[in-house]
Amino acid sequence: MEYFDSGYPKYYGDIKLDSDIEYGFACWCEEMQQMGFITSFKIQPNEFLLMSNLDIKVDKQLKTKIKSEYKPLLKQAVYTPDFEIEWDTIKYVKFMESLLWSIQKIFLQSNIGVTKYLFLDECRQMEGISTVHDVKGTNDRRGAATASSALRFSYQQKLLMDTCNIYCSKLIPDKIYKATFVPTNWNKSPKTGKKFPRYAKYRSREQFRRSIFAF
Repeated sequence: MEYFDSGYPKYYGDIKLDSDIEYGFACWCEEMQQMGFITSFKIQPNEFLLMSNLDIKVDKQLKTKIKSEYKPLLKQAVYTPDFEIEWDTIKYVKFMESLLWSIQKIFLQSNIGVTKYLFLDECRQMEGISTVHDVKGTNDRRGAATASSALRFSYQQKLLMDTCNIYCSKLIPDKIYKATFVPTNWNKSPKTGKKFPRYAKYRSREQFRRSIFAF
């Protein structure tokens, strides 16, 4: 299902996006890659099988015998994360130090332990650091649809961990921008080209980069 509320592009390269929120976070990932924190990122990277088709055996009475056949009861369940990020190992540590400090300062959270898992290294054994994410908006504009989506992701997240041993974290990009920086192409109206007043106090990419290496 697609959710576009503005004139932002519906494609990033040749990848068809599901929402303008995905476009904004893709811009953030691109700028993080330009700074060297991210080595690569993929949008809607892989489809993971959470549950196979479930068939049931049904006996059918023929004229002279009983024929057994299998009929589908439940379709397979699959899930595709919104993003997969490959990190520079050294700069990943610097980034996490800055993110924890920024969120504690900006949101004044006393319990920030869960923040560490926003960009948790997925649990597969592999070289480097790779994380997978599902991005969500901040506004409950779609009412029941949003609540249903949140519940569905909660189940998908658990099944992905159980079946594939991969942790997929939920990210709210606007909160990430507030803790880090707002992407250049996201911080302007696609219709007028003017910057958004709501991001006036957010850091620029250069301010963020300097803060990282102040640690």
